[in-house]
Amino acid sequence: MTLREQRFSPCMAPPFSPDYRDCRLWSFTLMAEIDVSVIIVACNRPPELERALRSSFAQTGVSFEVFVFDNSTDGRVAALISEKYPDVIYMKAPSNTGPCVARNRCAEHAAGEVLVFLDDDAFFTDNTTLKKVSCAIRAAEDIGGLAMTFVEPFNPRNKLDSPLAGRVPPEGMKSFVACAAAVRKSAFCEAGSFRTALLIDGEERDLCVRLLLKGYRIGYVAVGPIVHSKSPIRDTGSRGVHAIANQILFDYWYLPGPLVLPSILRHAWKLLVYRFSWESIPPRLEGIARGIAGCLRFRDLRMPMTFTQWRSYINLPPHGAEPIPMYPAALEGHGSIADMSYVCTSNP
Repeated sequence: MTLREQRFSPCMAPPFSPDYRDCRLWSFTLMAEIDVSVIIVACNRPPELERALRSSFAQTGVSFEVFVFDNSTDGRVAALISEKYPDVIYMKAPSNTGPCVARNRCAEHAAGEVLVFLDDDAFFTDNTTLKKVSCAIRAAEDIGGLAMTFVEPFNPRNKLDSPLAGRVPPEGMKSFVACAAAVRKSAFCEAGSFRTALLIDGEERDLCVRLLLKGYRIGYVAVGPIVHSKSPIRDTGSRGVHAIANQILFDYWYLPGPLVLPSILRHAWKLLVYRFSWESIPPRLEGIARGIAGCLRFRDLRMPMTFTQWRSYINLPPHGAEPIPMYPAALEGHGSIADMSYVCTSNP
């Protein structure tokens, strides 16, 4: 078996993306056929990223490659990969692109038919996760995406009432959360990849709807839980603005005609009064304004569901963090970023 020559050369950028003229790609992978491509978007969190990388390279039973798209504002991520993880395929743009553009760029270069998305503040606890995901996607041609088991130890809200295993219907899931998700690359490309207009928050739901409209299912695979630590180094303010705007865009793009205006008004009101404070009003109004402006700017992207499709969609189960405690042995030590000895040491 021979090794592909290591290269350091400009990425091929589409004409609509001039920001990639200085993009660079580092690659050092085997010539063997790749089954799975792991895609991680990094942003100023090298300790968390190292934990994610260590858990990724501990995977067994399947051939894989690992991409890191660096959206950091300094050189710490690049230094980490250069010093400790030369097998990583590293990509960087001159400025922060947001996760949608970053994942799309990695997917363009991915050799695997299965794309696994992992946040830089998340990690695998099951060293056969990639093998299970690959088998699940290849076993059913109509699966376009997969939701995986994950937990959020430091997030007290938004937990599922009960584990998903055993209660996902044959029709599949409503969507997946990108910190613990996989897609079939051909389906991903057919659906149009992540919409960069959304930038961040809600982009997974948007992609899943387009996969469903193309006739694919969003499946679920039970794995030893992916741990999503939800790093405190997050710009929650701007993320909230995008979340409000993207909810309005989602209503406009996909709801049947008669439901669009009532749903936008209802969501705008709920988003304004949710956990109300006077300080929260300006950014929420900004989000609503951006959403309405986006409906006008991206009106050509509207692809509404029929009433039958909409009723089927809203009855599908959502993806979310599993209730805790769960798999306590696998989660032991998850609070320490520095001590990574627990990562993928056992297979729950």
